[in-house]
Amino acid sequence: MTVGSIEGTGNIFLGHRNLTVGSNNLSTVFSGIIQDGGVNSGIGGSLTKIGTGKLTSTGANLYSGGTIIRSGRLLVNNTSGSGTGTGPVLLTAGRLEAMAALLAL
Repeated sequence: MTVGSIEGTGNIFLGHRNLTVGSNNLSTVFSGIIQDGGVNSGIGGSLTKIGTGKLTSTGANLYSGGTIIRSGRLLVNNTSGSGTGTGPVLLTAGRLEAMAALLAL
């Protein structure tokens, strides 16, 4: 599944699919939760960040299939859980950032 961007609050249920986000090159903040499951259930959902914009994720994400950053920036700004889910993170280009306040903890 590919979308231009995600923004606001709410839940995104991936099932076992990959969500590719950022093709419209906008910088957005998503404070909801991205997770496996949904109507058809499934585990192993993943997130791929593309485009030149910055996606700020503030939720304690629960998807298990990993995160790929191909371009742009992914800023993790959550206070609990994992901003990148429970799977591995692969950085092929772009940047993965965390808020300095969280790094100090």
